[in-house]
Amino acid sequence: MPSPSPFRAPQSTQHPGQDVDGTYTSTLQDRLFETDSRRVILFDGDCGFCSDVVNLFINFDGDPRGAFRFASLQGEIGQELLTANGLDTEHFNTIVLVDKDEVFTSSDAVLEIADRLKEPFPQLARLAKVLLPHVFRDALYSFVSSNRHLLAGEKDSCRIPSENEMERFLDQ
Repeated sequence: MPSPSPFRAPQSTQHPGQDVDGTYTSTLQDRLFETDSRRVILFDGDCGFCSDVVNLFINFDGDPRGAFRFASLQGEIGQELLTANGLDTEHFNTIVLVDKDEVFTSSDAVLEIADRLKEPFPQLARLAKVLLPHVFRDALYSFVSSNRHLLAGEKDSCRIPSENEMERFLDQ
């Protein structure tokens, strides 16, 4: 019988998320969706344009309860979700939409979000998916993302979320 290769890890009967003692460890992503199925939008908390986009999402949200929750990419929750999903934790050049079992970035995230907003956004999202090739959508997204600080201009003040809206922000 050949000796085991020193480069091959020993086979394990341990399942993903299962500790050595057989118990399961719940991740932050699991805990976020245990009692609340709303998706989480991660955005650049230091970007005025990104804050304006979050305000647009809130204002055009089609769900009275709010279809989404929000966290900054720079915050503890955002950083942990980025790490858990193998995404960049230092360069905040994309919006991220986190679902229980899926993660969307760039134009895919924007179109998924638009699909849950009031009309005409879902129709526009469907048109964009059909008419614009993915590579073009992401190139357009990258262009806007690279220039987002110029697009927002200088701001002297920020919008203060209502009490109902504050409940949707996870970085508190």
